[in-house]
Amino acid sequence: MGAHECLLLTRNPRETSWKENPWCCTGSSIIWVDCEVQGHVPLQIQAPVPIKGQPAIQCPITQTLNVQAPCAQVEIPAHVPMPHQNGDINNDPLLIPDQSECDIYVSQNLKENIWNREFIDLSLLLYQKVEITYRLTFRRGAFDRHECNDSTIMNGDLVTGEGSLQCISGCSNVATIVPSMNYYCTDYSVDEDWTSGQDSTTYTFSATTTNVFHFGYQACCWITLVEANYGDTTTAYWSLLTTANLTTRIDTGKINISPISAMQPILRLKQGCSYSIKIPVADDDGDIVRCRWSTKSPDDECGEVCNTLSTSIINEDDCVLQYTASGSTGWYAVALQIEDYATSIDTKPMSSVALQFMIYVLNSTELCDDAPNVLNLMDDNGTVASIALNSSFFQTIIADSGSTSVSISEITTVSPIGMIKTHLLPYGSSGTQWHINVTWTPSESQTGSHIFCYTAVNNFGQASIPTCTTIEVDDVDDCASNPCKQGGTCNNHVSRYSCTCPLSHTGKQCETEIDFCQGVHCQNGGTCIDGLFTYTCNCAEYHTGVNCETDTKLCDGISCGNGGTCLDGVLNYTCSCPDSHTGIHCET
Repeated sequence: MGAHECLLLTRNPRETSWKENPWCCTGSSIIWVDCEVQGHVPLQIQAPVPIKGQPAIQCPITQTLNVQAPCAQVEIPAHVPMPHQNGDINNDPLLIPDQSECDIYVSQNLKENIWNREFIDLSLLLYQKVEITYRLTFRRGAFDRHECNDSTIMNGDLVTGEGSLQCISGCSNVATIVPSMNYYCTDYSVDEDWTSGQDSTTYTFSATTTNVFHFGYQACCWITLVEANYGDTTTAYWSLLTTANLTTRIDTGKINISPISAMQPILRLKQGCSYSIKIPVADDDGDIVRCRWSTKSPDDECGEVCNTLSTSIINEDDCVLQYTASGSTGWYAVALQIEDYATSIDTKPMSSVALQFMIYVLNSTELCDDAPNVLNLMDDNGTVASIALNSSFFQTIIADSGSTSVSISEITTVSPIGMIKTHLLPYGSSGTQWHINVTWTPSESQTGSHIFCYTAVNNFGQASIPTCTTIEVDDVDDCASNPCKQGGTCNNHVSRYSCTCPLSHTGKQCETEIDFCQGVHCQNGGTCIDGLFTYTCNCAEYHTGVNCETDTKLCDGISCGNGGTCLDGVLNYTCSCPDSHTGIHCET
């Protein structure tokens, strides 16, 4: 910083000493800085202590000071009170260097009661710096621009993209987030003629009263489609809109992490067959994730392909697409929004992420059941694989054609940047199986969840339904402290953990014993007794049954004739007759 040297100091109001704290992430109640400005004596300057409902600081001069945090910054007026060592404050104006000369780092989570004054949440003041990750797929042979091969992937070459990512609303003005949607190729298909890739960018959003931002990707055109909203299926434009709320969450104290999803660029479905397609999703906050159709209004989330897959149904809670390919053969576009909710009763999502892909309906003489199968050696579709940073993920993907007269022509993948795949080779001696091996060692920047999907295609063009695995990469073992109680099993996730509790307990750490009598009604005066994994009803006299529902005093109102005596049973009664008589009621 040259002649302008800055040092962060923190102090608790009950203390007189200052403590050096370059990042100031201790949650201390006041944040200060010493700035030695060329030509001026060192000054102690108080960082903002705004009072709720009032302006942060009065500004007699126009210079401003930027306050930054990792992923956040806030602009503070240049004139701030100057404290004395005893805590008194005067209002002498100070000359403060601008952002290029001095940065002050603060915690995003400063919200405390100090001297009976309530601070406003700094998340309402901060400029939020976020990371945006996008995946794109284009025709591999289009203008040679999207050519990708094994060397492109191995070398990490950047592929020239198309269009730009724009801030659509919420920003002070329409701003370009990514001028050119370039990407690193991760996957390609020679037979289906596509290239798919991914990239990430960071962008700083100026804070607003809502901190809700919409950014999107719009251009023309889709490949010629069977269905489009306005009839022109040859020039249908695409529009993808993602919504992010950058306000600090009350439950986690952090900005929300949006859910992720992935899908094969092309799903090949046979005409006349019915399909159940699971949309793979993951959320590093552990939120509830739902899927819905993208809509044209109030914001354009889907361009000219809104609800253009006729007869299809989306199960929003399970993210399952049900579709019978009864329409014409050809290309269809699917536009969905993936959204996260803090609880199951919430109706307003915290973020909404666009997912769009293509379905190709083909005519084939093969049966619906003749599509190839993928043998997932790890687990069922939707499994989670957790790996530590600096370790590797390895998987063998085996596809079965179902017949020696049918071969597997390709196993296509959607994978994270840097995953290496072998060429397709026969597997075993059955004559029906082929395989590839995949290996991935994530870099330090790839902590978090990644969805890896794969599909097998046979020589008749039929394809398996995508199989997906969520790979969680974490550099911290959140289970190391054994947080799960009562014998619960700890599951390590990205920046969090979850507990699988025994049947007798519940809660985040299995700390709550389950009352199995809750909601149980023991009838006829019975008393419920909580037990291990179950309950029992202690029944009153003359009653029995699981819930004391059976009356054992069955002789009431029963008359045994000829001097007979009624005897109560468990579910019936009997008459004890004198030697001279017999029958149910001693009537004979």
